[in-house]
Amino acid sequence: MTTVTAADARDRLGTLAAQVRDTGRPITITADGRPDAALVTLDALTSVGLTLAGAWGVREARADWSTVRRLAATAGPQGIAHRDHLAAVLVDPRTADEIARGLPVLEFEVLSSDEEGRLYADGTPIPPGRYAAAGGVLIVNDPNQPEEF
Repeated sequence: MTTVTAADARDRLGTLAAQVRDTGRPITITADGRPDAALVTLDALTSVGLTLAGAWGVREARADWSTVRRLAATAGPQGIAHRDHLAAVLVDPRTADEIARGLPVLEFEVLSSDEEGRLYADGTPIPPGRYAAAGGVLIVNDPNQPEEF
């Protein structure tokens, strides 16, 4: 995986976004030597059930780079358009890890269960499966099926 500093990402944002679009490979962005964000494809984002929280043109994003990075970390994925077409998506490191795992992302405020063992995310039933959640993997079994170990 390609790694660049936050300053280099800002300075070469159009080229890097086009590279992600053309190769399909993510680019890790570091600050002080640690992962701070990543550029990923829109397909990678939607494959795990996430959507854009905002979108920026390359010039606009470069001019307000610290805000774009902050919003990617707090509000959600930020699209980066290059030559009037969405080329890449800026995500925080946790989201980049979840995308790399290839599991659907389960976001929730409250995780609960009922007396029969069904799990709910913010009151919505969670179907059986494997999910990226809270920095780990959540495995939801069918309460009507015996568990397999």
